[in-house]
Formats: sequence, C-alpha cells, structure tokens
Amino acid sequence: MDSDSRSKIRVVSTQRVFPQEPSSAPTATRLSIIDNTVARFALTAAIWFYDKPNAPLREHVLPALQQSLARTLNDYRHFTGQLRWAAADEVRHTAVPRHLGRLVAEHGTPDDQGVELVTAEYDADVADVVIDRRDPAQISSRGGDRLHVWDATDLPQNDFLPAAKVALSSLGTIGGLPSVAIQLTAFRCGGFAVGVKMAHPLADAIGLIWFMRSWAAFSRAVILRCGADEQGEPSSFSLPPPPLFDPDRIDALAGLAAPTETGTEAIPDQHKIATARALPMHRHDWWDFSAPGYPGWARASSEATMPPPSATGGAFALSPSQQPPWPSWDMAAPVTRVQILFPASAVALLKATAEKAVQAKTVAGTTPPRISRLDAMLAHIWILINKARYPSSGLGGQDSSDRRDEEVYLDMTLGLRSRFSPPLPDSFAGSPLLIAHTKQTPSRLARSSPPGAALGEVAASIRETIGKFTPEAVAAHVYDAAHEVSPQRLWQAFVGRRHTLATSWQGLEAYSLDFCGEGGVAARNVQAIMPNMDGLVHVIDVDGTGGALDVSVCLEKGAMQRLLEDPELRVGGVDVKMV
Repeated sequence: MDSDSRSKIRVVSTQRVFPQEPSSAPTATRLSIIDNTVARFALTAAIWFYDKPNAPLREHVLPALQQSLARTLNDYRHFTGQLRWAAADEVRHTAVPRHLGRLVAEHGTPDDQGVELVTAEYDADVADVVIDRRDPAQISSRGGDRLHVWDATDLPQNDFLPAAKVALSSLGTIGGLPSVAIQLTAFRCGGFAVGVKMAHPLADAIGLIWFMRSWAAFSRAVILRCGADEQGEPSSFSLPPPPLFDPDRIDALAGLAAPTETGTEAIPDQHKIATARALPMHRHDWWDFSAPGYPGWARASSEATMPPPSATGGAFALSPSQQPPWPSWDMAAPVTRVQILFPASAVALLKATAEKAVQAKTVAGTTPPRISRLDAMLAHIWILINKARYPSSGLGGQDSSDRRDEEVYLDMTLGLRSRFSPPLPDSFAGSPLLIAHTKQTPSRLARSSPPGAALGEVAASIRETIGKFTPEAVAAHVYDAAHEVSPQRLWQAFVGRRHTLATSWQGLEAYSLDFCGEGGVAARNVQAIMPNMDGLVHVIDVDGTGGALDVSVCLEKGAMQRLLEDPELRVGGVDVKMV
C-alpha cells in the first residue's frame, strides 16, 4: 500500500448540514449516566472504502449522499445541535441531582451546529490505499486456507476523516462545536470513501451502524429513484426503524426514581452499590494526580469535570478506586498495527479446540460453558500478545522474565442493550456499554501442556466474566455510576504492557453497508478508527467470506514482531501471507 499521502488529499467543499425539516421547538435532553461514562473515550469513528460503482461517481453517488444526509438527520436531530454540560438547575428533579460531568444534548435553537460535511478528492486509486478484505484469494490458495496479515501502521486514516474538531475530542472541548463530522472522498479510480467521527456519548458502534444504515437506505432511494416519492422516501427498501432516543429509559431500568422533594438526594441503596462494585471492572482513578507516572496531559483534561477544590464531603465524597498502572505503559515506544484475517476454518478450529479443553475440565454432571467464536478468538489473541510481551528468553527487556508472574488483564467492551430487563432494542440511541475484564499471569498463559489447555481456560474465563453481567448486575452498575461525583473520574480499562483492550463489531454487518443499490458495491475495506496505542484489539467479521474474522492488533513494535513469528499464530499450521 502507498503510505506517502502528502499532498494527495484536496478538500473541495465544507458545509454544515441540518435536518431537511426544521425543528419545531428547542429541545434539551439529558444523556443517560452510561452515556456520560464514555465521554472520555476516543471518538466513535469509522471509514468505509468502496470500489468504483457502475454509476458515474461525480454525477450520482456523492450528490446522493449529500442530499440523503439531510433527510436522515430528520431522525437524528440530536446529532445536529450541540452538547453541553448540565447546569445544577437542570438536574434538580432527577433521581440523583448531580450535574458535574453530566451532558445535555440540545437542538432546535439558533446555536445548532449541524453536521460538518466535507467533500474531498484523493490523487490515488482506492487500491493504493487499502486492500480488498473481501477478496477470497487473501485467505485461500491451492494449498488450502491461510492467514492474511496486513501491516496497517502507516494507513493515513486521518486523510479520510474531517480535520475539524468535534465535541468531546477531549473533556475540555465541547461548546460551539459540531458533535458529528463526515467526509466524502472521491478516488482517482472512481472509488469513494465515507468517513464519520462523532462524540462517543451519542453513539457506540451499534448506534453508528444504525445511523449509517438509515443514511445508506435514503441514499439508495435518491440514486435509483426506485419507488421513491418526491421526498426521496425509499418505499421499496426496508428502512431501519428510526432511533429510539430516550436516555431516561436507562435510569428507569436501573431503578433510579426521582425523589419526592426537589433537590434532595436519597440515601443510596447499599446492596446495589455492593453488587456493582463486586463486578470484574477496573476503577482506575483519573483524578489521582499522585499516582506514579501520572502524565501531565491527563490532568488538564481531568479538571474539566472535577468539583472545585473547596467542595468536600457529602455529595463530593469519592468512591473507592485504584491507581492506574501508568509505569506499565511506555507512551514513547513505537507501536505497530496489523490486521490479521483468520479464515472461517481457522476460527472454527479455535472454537472446537477451546470447547474440547473446557469439556475435559468440566465436572461430571455439570454443563460446560458455551464458548463462542469470539471467546475463542479473543483467548487466542490474548495468549499470543502476552507471550510476545513476556518472552521467556528475556527478549522483551532484561526484566521481562521476572515480570511473568504479574497479573495481566483482558479488558472487554460489553454492549448493554440486550443485558437490561426488558432488553433495549438495537435502535436505542446512545452509548450503553461498559468494560469488564478477566485476568491471568503470563507464565500461566504460556504453558503448552496439555494442548489447548490455556485456550480453553481463557475462553471459559471470558464466558464466565460475561455471564456475571446479568440484568440485576447491569442495573446495579448504572445505579452506582449515577452516584459518582463525576462519571468521567473512573477508567474501566488501561493500555500498555499489562492490559489488552478488546472491542468487537462482530455481527454488525458493517461490510454490507450499501449506499448505491443496483450497480453499487459492498465495502472493500472497513476501518474502525482507534488510536495506535499498545494493547488495542478490534474484531470484525467480513461479510461474504463465509465466517472469516479480521482482527486488528496494536502492539509495541518488538512485541508485534515476536507475535508474528510465533508458530501458534498459525492455527492448525496454516500458511501466512504478509503484506
């Protein structure tokens, strides 16, 4: 791939897009407490790359995308206003009348920011930038299936995302900024890219995909004019239901009832608090400036939602926490990012191996835990990462062998929509998620006898961890988070040597997003945008490959080299193709 992107991108236009139908009145909606806990996360962002559709690009696709965006925003008005921090008066009638770090989405006012829309041209072919992840030749050859490893470290992702800041690029960046920005890029070959970034509290991965599906459906109607009325309504297409933007519903499911007296705060239910704090979740404290290795850049951001120094006791009493392991994260170390495409046969073999190992350890008369494809894949990758970080030969540094008995963590993003009772639909807008973890030691993960034992043990621990997040436990977590002084104080994850942070887009059918309809094409490549930080893992299924999983791994450069050289990467002894 061509990594020299200098001067290849040319911005053609920049505009703000608003709903096709103006709002009838100003609306201010408090986001859920769970949405607020992710305000510190990286932006929700992704890029879809497409080959040239049959219809001429400039004449049909980009104008259709621009026109249909305004129609889509009729259902996503909260994307077009602006985010701000709540004032004390706005929470006076809520279950927990605290306002620090609580967000409000406001729209229908003269101050609406709209969605930033950039159109650009790129002086290269799309094939010069990204590989075609749907090409079956990547994972099959005359000799059978194989892994395909793509070094994506130098992929110029920022070229295909708007340069403009959006709200919550950092906690101190919020007022007077759009919450969503989009870039449409035309390639020299006729292909195109759609890049989107937005404040994380507005949408997690499911929320982003739901929005993109709606936009794609209206775009197809504009392009095809097939059964569309004058407003471009896609009557002949199945349109996803509009989003359910009702943040208060999460509070209700967590048993957060408004007090009878305005401005008073009921004594918290200690059983719910204890249930929440017993869950396998980190409570790393961003406000502990005394923690060894605390970086200066983190303080300025943290202070944005901290109470004034004079505020002590009562509503400002801090919950128990732990110091983040800052010394274990070498921020200056070079990081490599690769994407490893595992064919369906390799994924199936991992799952079967893990299931066999789990069954071998299951006590007679009990039912072994159900192991999913994702459980097995995450277990496999996490084992490889820790073997690479803690080589027994000491290649990871003179003291790497001495550290092989320290605890390491697999931090996993869990969506919550299906975990409430009753469950929330996929159309539920926002970012209802949390980060859970399982832990182990590198020395135990590295053992190889009996074959598959470590894989089965880790996969079972992943399943056991996920199983702890019952509707009661999730409701307790929401309840506990609502009583925090500020929902941005605690970090449920970390990166660096001792942590791996994994998220999954499996089952979201991201590659099937079609903006063109007849004559269009499925995505050539989909990039879920995350910073290149040591320990980030992302899993996505590639539609049309029969069940292949594409795993993106960011790792310190030396550890990555050892991971790629590890024979156990080659599931079942398959060949590996590296590009």
